[in-house]
Amino acid sequence: MEKRENTIHFGEQVRIVIVEDNPDIRALLTVLIQQYGYSPCGEADNGMDAIRLIKKTLPDIVFIDIVLGGSMNGVELADHINKEFRIPFVYITGYTDEQRFEQAIQTFPAAFIVKPFKGEEIRGAVERIMNHIHAKKHGPGKSSSDPVGRPVRYGAVHPGVIRKAGEKT
Repeated sequence: MEKRENTIHFGEQVRIVIVEDNPDIRALLTVLIQQYGYSPCGEADNGMDAIRLIKKTLPDIVFIDIVLGGSMNGVELADHINKEFRIPFVYITGYTDEQRFEQAIQTFPAAFIVKPFKGEEIRGAVERIMNHIHAKKHGPGKSSSDPVGRPVRYGAVHPGVIRKAGEKT
């Protein structure tokens, strides 16, 4: 079992894997990730290829579409990531129904972004994850709290990152 100890320091490039079955969205995410100074370290369009890629690259963050082609959906992939790799992940989805959301939230994503999304949402999710990791490792008393002091759990959805389709951020 490959468990990743997150050892990222500010100033280092954040390495991100993208798991998305829509090639246009994968391409957009790659451009946005590079534009914000992060490093895309691979793409997959299904869960099984994603697991192989994650094993090979051990990224810092994984972006996951909930609905994927193949035998494994994004929620099942996230569960696998939690058990085998312990890497923070962000859901990106066009589906906002209550049942799907409840299933997804049980995997403790670091963020949940609804399509269509804005580039700032991608950047904000990565920054929140990195700030959380940094605070956990180096903050006063290694406290786990969001910017306004509410307790958060590693891998928990951060307030402010979730929005419903059509909502302004």
